[in-house]
Amino acid sequence: MTSRVLTRRRLLAGAGAAMAGAAAFGAVGCGDDDDESGSTPPTAGTGGATAPATTTQAPRKGGTLRMNQTGDLQLNAGYPFVVAPPNRILPWLVHEPLIRYRKDVRNPELLLVDQFEYSADRTKLTVRLKPGVTFHDGAPLTPEDVFFSIDFSVNPKAYGVTVSGTPSQLAKSITGRKKVDDRTMEFTFDRPRWDMTGYFATLNIHREASLPKMLAGEALNGTGPYMLEKYTPGVGISFVPNRNWHLSAQEGGPYLDRVEARIFTDETAVATAFEAKELDVAFRLPGADARRFRDRVRKAPRIGGLFLGMVVKNPMLADRRVRQAIFWAIDRERIAKEVGEGFYPATAQIWPEYSPAYDPELDKPYYDPAKAKSLLQQAGFSQDRPLEIPYTQRSEASVLIVKENLEAIGIKTAPKLTETAVFINTLRQRQYGDFYVAGMNFSDPAPASALLNNFNIAIPNQAYQESPELKEILAKIGTVDPLGEEAKELYRRFNRLWVEDPWIAVLEPSGALDVVSDRAQGFDEYFIVPLQAPNFGRIWLKA
Repeated sequence: MTSRVLTRRRLLAGAGAAMAGAAAFGAVGCGDDDDESGSTPPTAGTGGATAPATTTQAPRKGGTLRMNQTGDLQLNAGYPFVVAPPNRILPWLVHEPLIRYRKDVRNPELLLVDQFEYSADRTKLTVRLKPGVTFHDGAPLTPEDVFFSIDFSVNPKAYGVTVSGTPSQLAKSITGRKKVDDRTMEFTFDRPRWDMTGYFATLNIHREASLPKMLAGEALNGTGPYMLEKYTPGVGISFVPNRNWHLSAQEGGPYLDRVEARIFTDETAVATAFEAKELDVAFRLPGADARRFRDRVRKAPRIGGLFLGMVVKNPMLADRRVRQAIFWAIDRERIAKEVGEGFYPATAQIWPEYSPAYDPELDKPYYDPAKAKSLLQQAGFSQDRPLEIPYTQRSEASVLIVKENLEAIGIKTAPKLTETAVFINTLRQRQYGDFYVAGMNFSDPAPASALLNNFNIAIPNQAYQESPELKEILAKIGTVDPLGEEAKELYRRFNRLWVEDPWIAVLEPSGALDVVSDRAQGFDEYFIVPLQAPNFGRIWLKA
């Protein structure tokens, strides 16, 4: 089996159908139509909601796009290598990884590189940077910047950042690296690796010399289409165009003169501001607020989901039958209808339709209170106190339904509203002892990378789930062709764990609802990675 050399034009032909199917994970590029599943990835703006009408007017330069930012930035929470929810607009605008997923995890594309080539045995990777790419301060992109970004993701504490995310676990798989020339790097891995593509797709490249100013909130130095102009904590953030953006010829933009992100603490206030025409786009509204503007809603591809985490080391939750009962007690269809307003369907899994691990059986309701009660009785469940459910404001409506569902089968709970920054820090430090409700927005939905890259699944995880079955699956998943039969069997085994030995109960799919005014144009595309981002390289404003 030969390695694949990647260019922006196409993936070179490989040997046999199996290699063709694996190409999207083994070698990254544009224009590859190989897809063994025959499925079509979801199109942004479809799926039940009516998309805003598009215009036949040609894109124009100029104008200020007014948008919301829910919550203040958290620049000392591992950004840009760990992206907390309040920081998500930054990789939309400022920072970029080496590669990205545009529409389908089977077809990643080159971004900052023009070569991304694995060796035949998957133990080595050759990466070549595109010529002429510069940071916002004018400095050229170099292999040293990539090496620094990797080092930071392995040990952010060495650079004064106190929060580390699971992506560092995959970074530790890199056992050797070499600068071949001013653009080319060679990486060596600890073993044959099929899971590293996703790591590089989430590694936002940053200059080491710029890090102190970023941590102080004074400057952000990326390669993306927009540059930080001003950040006022608690008030807002503004950006101006990067006129030297390396993708201008491909994407057309940046078209906007400025992007202003006003900081809100309440999503209902965001909806009110949009209604008053103070905002051109209301990003990431919950269904209850988005329903007011149903004909203006754009939908990003779903990725991950909101879930109830169950800490398995807790004696009250240690018996898998208790956790199975909780899994069967949740009324997901009610959550989809009442909380999600029907924008996305009910589901019991993390995998979206375009993932090779997607199981249509897990999109069934899985709601059976009688079965849940029977499982609790079999387990001899008892409790000496209510089980606490920490959550953030965004999850409140779903948590109240979960509380009602669990109390209906005999489990007493105590929901606890928690400030977002406190919640994230406590979660990442694995300090919750009963339940927790969080979002699982995969940094990479490709199965191998996702399972090993997400700190709700990878070992150690927040729920302290370390079953022999999970350990075995995780040990094998990154070593096999992700579209081959062995991988498919591993996906089936993992999906069975979701029901048979759950530590996570999905409540609703994690989509993204954006409300877009007629003034804002170019919302025709969302990326899967980074973070269901709208393509800001194509967004413009009508005169």
